[in-house]
Amino acid sequence: MEQLKKLEEVCQPDERNRNRINLDHATGAVTPTTVASIYAVVASIRLNDNVPDTVRSHFNVARNLALYSWFVYSFSEVASMQALASLEMAARACYEL
Repeated sequence: MEQLKKLEEVCQPDERNRNRINLDHATGAVTPTTVASIYAVVASIRLNDNVPDTVRSHFNVARNLALYSWFVYSFSEVASMQALASLEMAARACYEL
């Protein structure tokens, strides 16, 4: 069951992230996942320049949730839902033009 983290643990990674790894498919190298490696993946996701600001802002919430999933594991599910909602928002924006 999810619980509120203790104040002194807020900046600590969620213990469920201890077993996460990064696999470099080109080299086969395995490295532990860190907040920096999550940030690198999240920061590399770019939207096309013609995406409306409302969709871009909505999607950035998903990116931030994905990043903060390092600290709260369950945020990864919420990030996925937010990203899918951003996709729906973008689709609606396309059809309203």
